[in-house]
Amino acid sequence: MKKYTFKKMILRSSLIVLILAILGLRIYRIYNIVWNVYETALNLYYSRYVNYEAFEKINAATTIEKAKELLRIKSSVKKIDNLDAYYFKGITLIYNGDLLVLKRANIDNRKNIYNLNLANENKYLSLKPKMIEGDVKKLLGENCILIEKVYRNASPYELREGYAWGYENDGKILRYGLICYFNMKGQLIRALNSNYLKDSTKVNDNIITLEKFDNINLGMSLDDVNNIFGNKLDYIGIDGYEDTYYNYAYRGSTVRLLILADEYKKVCTKQLLYNKDNKNKLFPPNIKNIEKTNDVKYDMTYDEVIKILGEGYLCKVTNVTNPNYDESVRLYKWVYDNNKSFYVGFSRYGIDNKFNKVIYTKIRETCEIEVP
Repeated sequence: MKKYTFKKMILRSSLIVLILAILGLRIYRIYNIVWNVYETALNLYYSRYVNYEAFEKINAATTIEKAKELLRIKSSVKKIDNLDAYYFKGITLIYNGDLLVLKRANIDNRKNIYNLNLANENKYLSLKPKMIEGDVKKLLGENCILIEKVYRNASPYELREGYAWGYENDGKILRYGLICYFNMKGQLIRALNSNYLKDSTKVNDNIITLEKFDNINLGMSLDDVNNIFGNKLDYIGIDGYEDTYYNYAYRGSTVRLLILADEYKKVCTKQLLYNKDNKNKLFPPNIKNIEKTNDVKYDMTYDEVIKILGEGYLCKVTNVTNPNYDESVRLYKWVYDNNKSFYVGFSRYGIDNKFNKVIYTKIRETCEIEVP
């Protein structure tokens, strides 16, 4: 009788263990389902708006693992100039190995959350190069938001901080407003009105042609540029880490002409850009085999590059390193679809002082600005 009872107890215990194991497995599965739903909901919540609260907590010592934990959202990553760029919702983090180089955030439309100052455009026009950060904030208002900070010098990034002020249009805060960048001495080195001034002129795309672009010479006055295009250039802002330059532009619905001028209002840089959401009509695709771009090497001459890729489009000319308005760098591009282009920068080199040295190559979005 005792032997039978012992076997019965073993059987019951085994059955209980089996039932508990099945229940545990089901609970574990339910837990995973609930957790996945929770993470998905959380990801959707944090992807709805830019997570500035987490952005503010990121500092020079933050690892990418810690940043992901703070931002609680999936990211994508790609190489930029041998650095690792991580893209979250509205937030970019750039690392050099394990070290954070830059953090950058976009402005979204949540006026009630950020309570940004609505910067007065007339005051914005009063900004001066090397203006102290405190004076800028007194002028534009103290309620601004940090949108960029460079913690370490890593080409092409230099130490700086960027702040944004709100810009109202029909009762809404636009995504990009007035943005000012300061060096580590707290001096204004760049100021951009990304929405242009209210009285800015939107020109017809047909006005901006390659022929007119070619007719712009470095050292030419802004008045002469206006005469070529028949429209007045819009003032955008200040640009200059060491020397000071001023940004002007014509903006069409699909194409923009950017002009960088010095204090004498003479052209130092000219550049053509396309808006991201529009087809590249001014620069139609001129290269089919993208693999050929791998054959372009540094220090090649322009003629050598032409033999590989064919004729390129001249899209930028600059002399910011030359005080005599002589061209110092030319940027050409070869378009292989409506969204991406292969850019090659050339500098003057050799006895004949022609553009015979490749100093820069990059595949980028067709509309992106890039200074070699």
